[in-house]
Amino acid sequence: MRQRSLLALALLASTMVAVSPAPAQADSSQWQDIRRLLSAIDDAYTAPPAINTVQTTGYTSGLLLGNGDLHVAADARDQRQTYYLSKSDFWHSGNGQMPFGKISISPAQQATAAAAVKDALECTAACVIDGDPETRWVSQTNASAPDPQWVTVDLGQAKTIDRWVVRHNGYQGRADNFQKLNTQNFALQKSADGATWTDVDVVTGNTAESTDRTVPAFTARYVRLHIAGAVRDPADPNQKAYIRDLMVFNGQTNVIDGTTGVDPNYLQRQDLLNAEVQGSQTVGGQVLSTRSWTADGENLLVTELSIPDDAQPLPLQIDLTVATAGTTGVAADGQVWITRTTGADGSTGWASKAAASVKIVGSRTPVTAGTPASNLARLSFELAPGRPVRLVTSIHGNGGYANPTPLADFVTKAVDRVAALDDRALDRARGAHREWWKQFWLKSYVDTGDSTLNKFYYGALYAMGAASREGFFLPGTYSPWRTMDQTGGANRYWMNYNTESQYYGVYSSNRPELAAPYYKAVWAELPYVRNTTHAAGYKGMTFSRTFSPYNATRPAPAEVPVSGPKSPGKLSDQKTNGTFAAIPFMWNWEYTRDEEFLRTRTYPFLKELGEFWMDFVVKGEDGKYHVLHSAVNEGGDDVDSVYDLGYIRRTLTALIEYSKVLGVDAELRPLWQSYLDDLAPYPTATMDGLDVILLASKIENSIKGNALLNKNDQPINLEGVVHPSDNLAIGGDPEQLRKVRDTLQWVDPFLPGSRGSSINGFPKTFTIAARAGWDPEDLIGKFSAVINRLWRPNLTVRQGGGAQETSGSLETVNSMFLQTFENVIRVFPAWPAGRDGKFVRLRAKGAFLVSAERKAGREVSEIEVTSEKGGTATLASPWRTGRPVVIDRSTNRPVPLTFGRDADTGETTFSFPTRPGRTYRVSAR
Repeated sequence: MRQRSLLALALLASTMVAVSPAPAQADSSQWQDIRRLLSAIDDAYTAPPAINTVQTTGYTSGLLLGNGDLHVAADARDQRQTYYLSKSDFWHSGNGQMPFGKISISPAQQATAAAAVKDALECTAACVIDGDPETRWVSQTNASAPDPQWVTVDLGQAKTIDRWVVRHNGYQGRADNFQKLNTQNFALQKSADGATWTDVDVVTGNTAESTDRTVPAFTARYVRLHIAGAVRDPADPNQKAYIRDLMVFNGQTNVIDGTTGVDPNYLQRQDLLNAEVQGSQTVGGQVLSTRSWTADGENLLVTELSIPDDAQPLPLQIDLTVATAGTTGVAADGQVWITRTTGADGSTGWASKAAASVKIVGSRTPVTAGTPASNLARLSFELAPGRPVRLVTSIHGNGGYANPTPLADFVTKAVDRVAALDDRALDRARGAHREWWKQFWLKSYVDTGDSTLNKFYYGALYAMGAASREGFFLPGTYSPWRTMDQTGGANRYWMNYNTESQYYGVYSSNRPELAAPYYKAVWAELPYVRNTTHAAGYKGMTFSRTFSPYNATRPAPAEVPVSGPKSPGKLSDQKTNGTFAAIPFMWNWEYTRDEEFLRTRTYPFLKELGEFWMDFVVKGEDGKYHVLHSAVNEGGDDVDSVYDLGYIRRTLTALIEYSKVLGVDAELRPLWQSYLDDLAPYPTATMDGLDVILLASKIENSIKGNALLNKNDQPINLEGVVHPSDNLAIGGDPEQLRKVRDTLQWVDPFLPGSRGSSINGFPKTFTIAARAGWDPEDLIGKFSAVINRLWRPNLTVRQGGGAQETSGSLETVNSMFLQTFENVIRVFPAWPAGRDGKFVRLRAKGAFLVSAERKAGREVSEIEVTSEKGGTATLASPWRTGRPVVIDRSTNRPVPLTFGRDADTGETTFSFPTRPGRTYRVSAR
């Protein structure tokens, strides 16, 4: 079934969108709480981040906007504001997910640049003076002493110069394949007439990515960068000139464009409360302020531009570009459009198609529209002081196999939508946008009282709300914010934790709807992995390590029978991928009690996983079921990986429980239970006096080595025991919990910079520790240290093993405030007694929304529980003395309680019946 595009709404003039109503319990004081919490997060860029962290194959450090389909990364530098535009369905069957293009706002050029007639393989010589290090001029032929290349700059009038700067190909730390093309032999030359030239300064043997040289002051109207030898390796046949920027200064002022090297007006920040990007920088000698947001309900990017009342008029140009040749056009006076595709109309393969159109709303001066190149559409106008204007961009398109929609249809939709926009329509769209985010923030909130934890929590939650929404493609491993055609891992979905982990915290944060794209992508892949599993000789199904979204847009293949001998080598080395894929499906039931989804999605999925596991395990001479030919780490061939043992336990236990809920397959329950009863135990050992849980009973892995436990590594084994398997948490077997803590102590995955905390382990380690009862004050200190090490002012954490998966550590904070294990809800189970803490409407398993607050040194005064689906609520009493009392707030009457007591821990529990939609106040008498 083809992905449904929300763009069908794009022609609605009102741009209003449907949003969930605020929770019944939300009141104005809670909204004021949220406003206070979000407004206190004031991190910002006061200087541009390195360009290679913005324009990257991974998780961009640009500021983030998004509505689930349109994703925008904003960057400001060198008098230029840039917006990288991505669509969730803009994929290439070979390269993976790609950006659509970008919008840049810059001063209209006054100085002019020209090059040798051999100019412009990639970009005209104007790119040498545009101040944008992302663009570069590349000569068509090689540069040498007998055949030099050059770029001439006409300054318009004679100007004094005492310093010159060249940004070469590898500028700002670009990768080695860029660095090796840095210019080698070159000179700055001057001329009074543009015909007769004199050397001012000569450089030879350069290998650096930038050149910054002071010279005796001179006056000239024309300057020339004269290149006699291009790259550092003389044996390289490519000796073309690669130049990103030339700047010439008089003191601190670049005489080409009037800017200085340091911008005191630079500030770029992410406004979480309003889901906006706000910024200022010096452009053309004026302070240009910007405010940008994406609409919710259509793919519309709006940027408000303004300069102060006392400024001079500012000539600006707006460039809408794509990386490869597309089609461009002028739709009307002051409006342009551009297209990009990854497949042609009529193609039988994968094709993504999109078109964008832009115009200025509210300009008091004429807007000039043009299309200088097949990949460039441009608007030029003069921004008046004190009169803000809005730059509006509408994008339409889709992606799929044998994509039947003509590209011209998307051009028409984009052009018509932009043409219909005026200030009133944009005001309505902004109101709807802010309302959507208000309802999003009201779903739940927390206050840790700690600025580091709060900014991480809300930055991670914002990234998920912007990235993942129903109706659109699942965000890839490196996030949907794409800034380059090259993408890490093609941004594929990696099923051995990366893709799932971004959703770890959305359920307990009371935003389970964010996982809708995940369900759709995984469900569409089931027929394909089923056939792969059958072809390897096994029943049921398991997953490969990665897949892309393409299969969601074409009919499923016919099922193939199980055939041939069992060949585990034909499957992924990590057999747990299938259960990893199923975990969010299980959480859907456990957190929301959506029985229809359980019946039609989760349970059928698990049944096939159960078939696979029972067919895959081998019964040994000891009478136990063992797992052979699977891997705990990538590349292994291990025995009894705890990953596998834990995930088998989770799958079969869930099948027994869910079959009872649905009233089906009673005859299979004894079989599932027999495999559970005879499943090999977790392999353990004593190391340095600590009782630890090993990775496996035997490791064979040439990539990582054969140690049964590794220092400072990610706690992969504990994923199968604690989280996300949910086999163990506070309230579980005390001896098992002790072994988990011993294992964490021996491994020390918390070490900043290590794989255990700062690479793959970030969305795993800290939640596992919270679930296992690690000392909470120590845990907050360790967690905060790693957050600060990996923090970026765009309010995200970037670790080396993935990207937006870092949002998964939302679950660390939630688990410190609220845990549910074996149907018992625990409030503040892993929160320090000496700290304040508050949470409102976190979601517990059983479809209960729970709120509570605790002041330092005091017990919880009151707990509020809202039951969405009814059933029995069971809580562990947080009170050392006093008898719990539960009041039904709809009737103001007490509810009868049933008490229990754990023989091992002495923990008191109490249970009470609930009705759907009712809220209960819990306190101690």
